[in-house]
Amino acid sequence: MSGITAKDCYRYVRDSDCVMSTEEFLQWNMSLLSVAARAFMYAVFLGQRKDVRAFTFLGIAKDRGTPEEYAYAKHLESALVFTLSKDHEEAVTIGKEVVGLARDLGDAELEGDALTGISLIYEDMGDVKASEEYRLQAARVRGSEEA
Repeated sequence: MSGITAKDCYRYVRDSDCVMSTEEFLQWNMSLLSVAARAFMYAVFLGQRKDVRAFTFLGIAKDRGTPEEYAYAKHLESALVFTLSKDHEEAVTIGKEVVGLARDLGDAELEGDALTGISLIYEDMGDVKASEEYRLQAARVRGSEEA
């Protein structure tokens, strides 16, 4: 088992504003990543290019990963369902599942990010009240008043 997990990959992508160039992707030494983390990175790369094959790699990440990697793959799945399929309701459903998984894992970082993702989906739907509600929940999880 390799030392770099899907969570590590998620943090890298999130911290780089969720943008990864082809050059950046090719610089990753994939042999250092767990199978789930490699699949996660391929899903990110393809998803950013609006390529639905990203869902195939997400399936691998979910099937081959640890419970934590599964949760991070589900979080990416929520984002891809929202951005690629524009299925707001399904994206919210998956996002809420991720919140539960994050709580079970005791992962406040993932929980806060999942709540923020749900907030953004509701904002896109025009539901300002629900968006604000989830934004505030995310802020509470992160221990601040700003999300």
